[in-house]
Amino acid sequence: MSPVDTTLLVPIQLQALQVNPGVRAQGFRRWRMDYTQLPGFGSPEPDAFAEPRLDWAGDADSDGVHLQWVLPAAMRTGHHDAADGTTAYPLAPNRWMVARSATRVDRAPGDRVRTRGWVVESDYLGPDGASPYLDPAARTPTPTRIGRVLPLAGWREPAERPAPFLTAVAPGNITFAAYQPHAVGVFSLHDPADDVEDGSTLSYVVVGWYADPASDVLAPARQPAGLAARLAELGWSVGPDPAGRVADTTVCHGAIRALTYSRTFAAPRPAPAALAVGNTSVDAVSALIRDRAARQPDAGLDPDLLEAFQYDLLHTLDEPDGPALLATRIHDAWFTARPGGSVWQVVAAQPDGAGPPAEPSTADPDWLAELNRAQARYDLAARRLAALQRELYELWWKRGRYNALQYRPEGLTDDRFAAELDPGRPESLAGRVAALRREVERARTDVPWGASQQELAAAMDAYTARHPLPPHTVLKRADLPSFRSAADPVVVIAGVRAGTFDENLGTGADGLLPCRFAGQLVTALTLPLAGLVGPDGRLPDGSAPGPIPPPGVQIPVNASDVAGAPGIVPLTDQHGGVPVAAAFVALQAEAYLLDPAHAAEVAAIAAERVGLPWATAELTTAAEQLMAAGSGVTGTLPAILPQRWSQPWAPLFLEWQTTYYPLPLDTLWTFDGTSYDASWPTGWTYPGPGPGQKPGRPFSISGRSLLTPQPSATFKARLDTYLTTLPEPTRTALSSFAASVDSWDLLSQALSGFNEQLALRSPASLRTPDAADVDPATGLSIAELIGGGGVAMPMVDGPVTYGPPEPGGFQALRAGQFAFAQVRVVDRFGQSIDVYDGRLADALTPTIAEGMVPQQSIDTGVATFIQLPPRLLEPARLDVGFAPAGPGQPSRPGGDARVAGDVVCAWIVPSPLDEALACYAPDGTALGELTETAGLTGPQISWLPAPGSACPTLDLLTGDFPVLGGFLRGLTVAGPAAFADLLRTVDATLWTIDPPGGGDETYLAALAGRPLALVCATLHGRSARPPRTDPQWPRTFDPVPSPVSAHVFPVRVGDAALRGDGLIGYLSYPDGGYFQAAYRPSGLTTDYVRPIDPDSFPAVRFDDAERTDLIVLMDPRLPVHLVTDILPVTTLTLPQRLVADALAAMALTVRFGPLLTDLQASAAGPAIVLPRPPQVGGTWSWSERDGADVTTFDIAPADGAARFPGTPPAVRSGWLRLHGGRRPPQ
Repeated sequence: MSPVDTTLLVPIQLQALQVNPGVRAQGFRRWRMDYTQLPGFGSPEPDAFAEPRLDWAGDADSDGVHLQWVLPAAMRTGHHDAADGTTAYPLAPNRWMVARSATRVDRAPGDRVRTRGWVVESDYLGPDGASPYLDPAARTPTPTRIGRVLPLAGWREPAERPAPFLTAVAPGNITFAAYQPHAVGVFSLHDPADDVEDGSTLSYVVVGWYADPASDVLAPARQPAGLAARLAELGWSVGPDPAGRVADTTVCHGAIRALTYSRTFAAPRPAPAALAVGNTSVDAVSALIRDRAARQPDAGLDPDLLEAFQYDLLHTLDEPDGPALLATRIHDAWFTARPGGSVWQVVAAQPDGAGPPAEPSTADPDWLAELNRAQARYDLAARRLAALQRELYELWWKRGRYNALQYRPEGLTDDRFAAELDPGRPESLAGRVAALRREVERARTDVPWGASQQELAAAMDAYTARHPLPPHTVLKRADLPSFRSAADPVVVIAGVRAGTFDENLGTGADGLLPCRFAGQLVTALTLPLAGLVGPDGRLPDGSAPGPIPPPGVQIPVNASDVAGAPGIVPLTDQHGGVPVAAAFVALQAEAYLLDPAHAAEVAAIAAERVGLPWATAELTTAAEQLMAAGSGVTGTLPAILPQRWSQPWAPLFLEWQTTYYPLPLDTLWTFDGTSYDASWPTGWTYPGPGPGQKPGRPFSISGRSLLTPQPSATFKARLDTYLTTLPEPTRTALSSFAASVDSWDLLSQALSGFNEQLALRSPASLRTPDAADVDPATGLSIAELIGGGGVAMPMVDGPVTYGPPEPGGFQALRAGQFAFAQVRVVDRFGQSIDVYDGRLADALTPTIAEGMVPQQSIDTGVATFIQLPPRLLEPARLDVGFAPAGPGQPSRPGGDARVAGDVVCAWIVPSPLDEALACYAPDGTALGELTETAGLTGPQISWLPAPGSACPTLDLLTGDFPVLGGFLRGLTVAGPAAFADLLRTVDATLWTIDPPGGGDETYLAALAGRPLALVCATLHGRSARPPRTDPQWPRTFDPVPSPVSAHVFPVRVGDAALRGDGLIGYLSYPDGGYFQAAYRPSGLTTDYVRPIDPDSFPAVRFDDAERTDLIVLMDPRLPVHLVTDILPVTTLTLPQRLVADALAAMALTVRFGPLLTDLQASAAGPAIVLPRPPQVGGTWSWSERDGADVTTFDIAPADGAARFPGTPPAVRSGWLRLHGGRRPPQ
């Protein structure tokens, strides 16, 4: 089989930027990596808005055509290794042939076309290379240059070449292949076009391959499962079915046609129409929609509906809590998530067949609790290790930076750095990291663990083989709540022609890129003769004698007919060793047949074939139309047709610069229970220090972010899916709006690195340690100790004195306002447009999304300020647990509970009939009730034990149930009026909440009251890692503890506005002097019941040590919402399975009497005759006390039959009891 037969042709997109003096004057932002900064531990990436080193404005040498080809997605996609934290990219083709044909106007056929060819050696390394790079073979960062462009004529494959290394990314540069200035001479070529006349039509063909066949993505070693499987991995397809076919050579190819060269051409750049900023792209888009709806009220836009739709909450808006649920969901989206650890569960096994699952054991195995303790130890150790590794990197980097400075900071020495970086010293930072790594490795052996799902599954099987599971169960690892941190602000820009470039052009609806075998190339173009023969059946004058072809004749022009045409760049004998030589010529011939610039030549070949002396105008026009449309061909068209040229505009970067004004949390911010807002007295001006407060100072935060044209595409996809669920009339009405979304021109991007820069950490590319630099005593390297976790470069100044840092630099948390200074969009070629420039009077006014609109703005003359309420800079969460033994006692999360007593201190049923609080043990056993009784000196609050109660007195009750006893004791001290206020408050609050359920519950609530849970909730502010400290030079070995650890953040407990919030109220300790009520009705006579207000909010600290305990009275079937604003809303939720079990076991006990009734004989003995509600299930009984003894009778239902008993009815008082009447809601 010949080499070309095993070639797979992979289409790529080719772009061409035409540059001339007019284009250069339009504005460019072109920069390159400066790897010479790395030896001095600087970043090779120039700062945003730094002076460009590639200024084209006055550079006539940049005129001509700049080509850039886009690698297939498979070559731009990295594969992450969870084990070592690295991401590997496939090797990219390192050889590219480029052919250019220039078709000149008004020239004779033999002189119309000029060609030129080049070869791009993409992996060439040397000082004369085209683009900056790092030597891939060097141990330490060694700057070099990469890539070169050579004339095709005379080129041969070099005898020596470096070991394969070239990928779509470069060291510290993920946009290497995407941004044309980065990869000149690698994935880009500059054609100076110095041999081209104005008005000429240029066409380009690019063909790429691997110089080393073993590096090819289709090399046999990369096809262990065959070609079809490998194509699926790459996201490629080929028809017909590749089964049995062989392809071991990848040839990437692309073409551009119809580029009219002009030294005066200039295409207009887009003009931005709007700039919006929000916490998320959805927020920013919603802000733009609101702004448009306000300015165009007739547009029919409902911003609230569209916003709810984007969060998949449209169906909830008509519900009572719909708007509040939407607000909570929006707030939640303002935070990013990182793993919070794991917990192990034993759950029912899924059935293998169609039958129902077997009933699993309800008891957890004894070893599960210890497994979860081991998992918690591992998770904690892993988080501590990540934090220390971050510190270790910063210290290693600062040492390198220190030694690179000509004038070094005072008070520091290299010896001190070296001591802390010595892994052989246990007390050093490196030594502590090494010890903690060993601890993590030991802890990992105690839990099932794997770097992949397959490894984890095998580890779980091995663990359960040693620790048997109960029948019909499996071991499952679940995620604990995530740690959350504030996302960087997001901007959305409208009007920058975001959709003009598609990086994945050619990809089909199935997500696959269609490829072809070499035999599927276009090999012929067929022209019709129809219309070319006159009405009298004669050919044009001058035609060769012979038979006249009938009108229906089809004239084929084959690829072989044009292979030697003037527009084809030939390959000489010296190129015979190029493995893709045949493909290069064949692809040029295909592009020739599809390029209307060559229509005259193709028509001439067709005319000659049928004996015409020349190609008629009709024949040339027919050829031009067919070639432009790709019609009339023999073979398979490429998935990416040769593109008709237009000046490219492909937005890639957002450059932004802001001025940030920190606002002190303690003095200027207030939390109203929902959100923080900043305010200050009239006349206050920034920085305005208060008593004992250091003045703040504004500072600049800037960055460069990769752009994503996501918002409108995401919205449109969601809308299209939603339309399929609607009935036809509604669907038709919304279809026009859905179609209009396609015209939305939106770009979205986070201001990446904004939060990092507040903590003086840079998101820029950074230098990393050399893995080969190993400590001989321990065998450890700093690179190994740091691992593959996320690190950032400290933003430290150059030489400073060893004194306190200036205020206003390092920020322990995010709390302030900012204003844009400049916003700019830069495309793949470095073309730029200014979106916002605060120096201009006609600058766009940014639209601010809800949640960022300041109540007051800093008065500095800036038109628009954006507010950033207080947020932690480290991932954190509010852990909620239960301490059933009371405050200060051990706490456990609700997910670990196995019985109700693990989370519930007691059940309290407020009785509307008896004006009492009936109390039950966590397992549902009746204990007694607290009610008002007559005392010697007047009314008093007394404890009345239930029949058979083990707690006949309040003292005994307090000993067995300290939380319940303390709560009730506090009520007895508060007195009857306070008790009445509490009962009224509970009753009024229950009317404002709406738990799930119904049916029997309605009757039971009227008879005995609604069961409420009394729990001791624990609130624990937990951070994923210690807060960062000031990295500036003076703090290197003397860090100042972060004030965040000592700060207390208020927590609003419950939400009275939500019918789905279960809070009745809470106390800060069991016998608290007052009750904080979710809803306080009017007309209360004491201050025992107090409203929840900002002055009385409980507070938490994120120091991983202290916790806050609350005694909470709640509806057990509803969550209690906990609001901090610095984190998403958290909920206090009882495990519903345990709630259902406890309520089902509860024997509801209601004092009843006096009652006139009689006894009736039954098989089980005497029974009390009473009416019994037919709607309520369960077993009824009657208990009454006779001195110290309690007698219990069954209940015989009363009916309408007249009876004349032998003994008269008796007046009885006692307790009506119902066993098993409460069932889980259906």
